[in-house]
Amino acid sequence: MDIGDWRPLLRMNLSFAGCGFLAVYHLGVAKAMMLHGRKFLTNVQRFAGASAGALVAAVLAVGDSDMQALEVFYY
Repeated sequence: MDIGDWRPLLRMNLSFAGCGFLAVYHLGVAKAMMLHGRKFLTNVQRFAGASAGALVAAVLAVGDSDMQALEVFYY
């Protein structure tokens, strides 16, 4: 059986908790995923989050290959 046959089984959902002070942590995770986890992100079917987590989930859902989407949150 080819690995392509298992592709639907590899789909997953990714969610971020809602908590204001965790926003910096969530952004770090998102940045690490965009830099080192592209293969992982291609298997994510849906992104979800609450409060600050929803902002980071939205960035990952619509973000492009560079980090411009995350720069909005930097000081």
